Amino acid sequence: SSEPVKIKGINAKGSYFAGMGYYYDQAGPSDSSIYFLDRANEWGLKYGLESTRAEALNGLGMIYQTGGDNEKAIKALEECRLLFKKLKNESGYAYCQNNIAFIYQSEGKADKALSYFNNSLKIFNKIKEEQGIAYTHINIGYIYRKKGDVKSALEHFQAHQKLVEKNNDITGMASAYNNIGALFKDIQDTAMAKFYYNKSYETSLKGGLVQSMATAILNIGQVMNDAKNYPAALANFRKSLALTIKANEKQLTASNYGNIGNVYLKLNMVDSAEVYYNLAYNTYKELNAAEGLANSIRN
Repeated sequence: SSEPVKIKGINAKGSYFAGMGYYYDQAGPSDSSIYFLDRANEWGLKYGLESTRAEALNGLGMIYQTGGDNEKAIKALEECRLLFKKLKNESGYAYCQNNIAFIYQSEGKADKALSYFNNSLKIFNKIKEEQGIAYTHINIGYIYRKKGDVKSALEHFQAHQKLVEKNNDITGMASAYNNIGALFKDIQDTAMAKFYYNKSYETSLKGGLVQSMATAILNIGQVMNDAKNYPAALANFRKSLALTIKANEKQLTASNYGNIGNVYLKLNMVDSAEVYYNLAYNTYKELNAAEGLANSIRN
């Protein structure tokens, strides 16, 4: 009678190691999260706990990727994918595959990423995993947008939009309208870009999503700026700035400062532009954001 108890104990310990790894990872990837996930993987290897190993390797892959070690990340995730395949866990397999695709996407290997995402999408559709379907459509849409294939990008963004609207997912809807707005901004369709960014703003307002509201207004400001409607651009950037300061969203605050500076420069109000560029510079310095700092210094 002690055998089932022993097996229960072995399983529990494997779950404990994996759980601790994910717990530490929530606080930000660290040596502790890697330590526990490694232990979970070793424990799983010792006692043949394949699902514990798959879970641990998925976590390790994501931590390595965050740390910039893509080679190690892909190795862990490919092993994770094989385990999920062996376990006939289609959902786990597809999510793990998406994580691999995400790394290829970040490395600029668009076609490789696409084949992984498309494969995952097939699986998610087959098992009717809506969250996976929605997430994968966004990622495929991003790749097509980067390739400049507006038609394909729009198809995937709209597929994502349909799903989040069906489930009345406010955060998802705000993001969907924002993505479609960005696509129209790319092709300089001011009216459609503004329409979707406004939809994103109204949806965010309904859900009390301050960061999304600020992002949508900032984007409307950029559309107005591109259309050389500088008073409207300034009004939107200031409105977004008030929200980002209130929400302590420093990255967006810095973007707003820089955008306001750009408008003042175009209006030949050099002193005002310099004030805002300095504010952007100081905020990026606080964030230790190299790209933002470089832009501010150039400005």
